[in-house]
Amino acid sequence: RRCAARAARCGLYAGGSMSWKDYPALSERCYLETLPNGLRLRVVPKPGFAGKFAFLGVNFGSCDTKLPLSGGWQTVPEEHTAQSAGTAHFLEHRMFCLPDCDPEAAFSSLGAEANALTDYAMTAYYFTCTEHFDDCLRLLLRMVSTPCFPPEAMAAERAVIADEIDERAIDDLRV
Repeated sequence: RRCAARAARCGLYAGGSMSWKDYPALSERCYLETLPNGLRLRVVPKPGFAGKFAFLGVNFGSCDTKLPLSGGWQTVPEEHTAQSAGTAHFLEHRMFCLPDCDPEAAFSSLGAEANALTDYAMTAYYFTCTEHFDDCLRLLLRMVSTPCFPPEAMAAERAVIADEIDERAIDDLRV
């Protein structure tokens, strides 16, 4: 019940009853709910732990070139195959931009650390904190649901991504 109440306070959960799955070997219970928008909510309470962690993953990674949109699919513009395949990584970076604040500074002011990652099939955004979990979760959800693409930041972001791709290619050659 406390998990459902916290999710409701954060705007994630509008009622109903969360199901759960027990993991006896770990002495843990995972509460489960799929929201009407398709977001799968998982909550694992950790009594006795001071730290809290939230992870939001989306099934769109560096190998994907199509996004689900309104029951169909939107193909990523293919100026160049390498660029379109980097769309998830580009979006990962751009989600750390809001029209009214810098999300990284906002997380920091709440005593939290935030980061993101992109792999071949998924992009994820996450934070850790010891206090202000509800505020951090609201910020995370606002960050990923309020895309902000100021034109002046677009060219700079493309350059950052290109540098990261070049660094990865050099690292791959070393292996």
